[in-house]
Amino acid sequence: MQRFFFSGEDENDVFCLKHVLDFQKSMSENEIKQPVDTVDSSANSDSLKHEGDNDVQEKNEKPISKNQLRRLRRRQLILEKRKEKREVEREKLKQRKREKRKREQQQPDEVVLPPNRKKLRSNLMSKSTCKIRLAIDCQFDNLMSERDISSLHKQISYCYAANRRQSQPCQFYLTNVNGQLEEKLRSNSAHNWDLNIETKTLDELFPHDEIVYLTSESDNVMTNEQLNSSYVYVIGGLVDHNSRKGLCYQIANDKKWKHVRLPIDEYLKMNTRKVLTCNHVFEILLNYIEMKNWKQALQKFIPKRKQVLNETTENKQENELDQASVSQTLVLDKNGLIERVDDCAGIHKRRLETDEPQTTNNV
Repeated sequence: MQRFFFSGEDENDVFCLKHVLDFQKSMSENEIKQPVDTVDSSANSDSLKHEGDNDVQEKNEKPISKNQLRRLRRRQLILEKRKEKREVEREKLKQRKREKRKREQQQPDEVVLPPNRKKLRSNLMSKSTCKIRLAIDCQFDNLMSERDISSLHKQISYCYAANRRQSQPCQFYLTNVNGQLEEKLRSNSAHNWDLNIETKTLDELFPHDEIVYLTSESDNVMTNEQLNSSYVYVIGGLVDHNSRKGLCYQIANDKKWKHVRLPIDEYLKMNTRKVLTCNHVFEILLNYIEMKNWKQALQKFIPKRKQVLNETTENKQENELDQASVSQTLVLDKNGLIERVDDCAGIHKRRLETDEPQTTNNV
């Protein structure tokens, strides 16, 4: 606030004082008018709000169509019957559990139930009695396209799932994991799996004499004695659609590692090359470790389109089809007895009978 000092002796001072007093009065009057204006404006805004609310209520109070009424009624019925449905479903589940228990009691040996999630959580490699080591060599990241790497990632997930479902899982390793495959494994939280993921090479992880590389080009056949816990059985993690034939075999020879092949020729015949995916080879080994039967493991996990039936079975099937297709007739024997013969056999017999007298006459 500005302060003014007047002596009152001069006329000019008196004139200035009057102007100052008039100015103060005008200021005080304006201050009093302002809150009144604000009150008026707030009242106007409230009135506008009430008008808007009334308009919304009028809009909401529009008549509901028949379809909307039907939907509301259906919704109410669904909510009312939901509790009843849940009770019925619970009773059905209880009944199923009772039937399963009865079956298990009647036939405990034949019934094989899949493992539960609780059992799978506790089914760890560290607790397993099986110490056989299986590894997938992932050093071929730079030789594959993005699509091939994604398919390799799927095959690894299949191998992991198959190992977890085993009663005694094997010791599973991924070696030389780098590049795009490592990113895909991280995105799917594979580092939380019960799996040994290593960025190191095979030579850095295992002794040289313990490495056995599985290749279809090898001349050495895997036997029962070779599959044990003293070796590491390596599967080449390469998806190339047969564009790089013999690459794993060449690497095994260059590194001077032992190499073997599965005994496919000894038990099956193949339509195509004996090259299988990583998960097929892995599952064959798992099944053999559990069942100790090569033929059963190979027939189960090699795709049927690649297999060829044995010649004996094919000949048997052809003979059965021929016998079923040929119709049978009744023919009189020389002694006058009726015998049942096939059409072809009967015709052949008549021809022989007609040919015999002709040959005697010519002689």
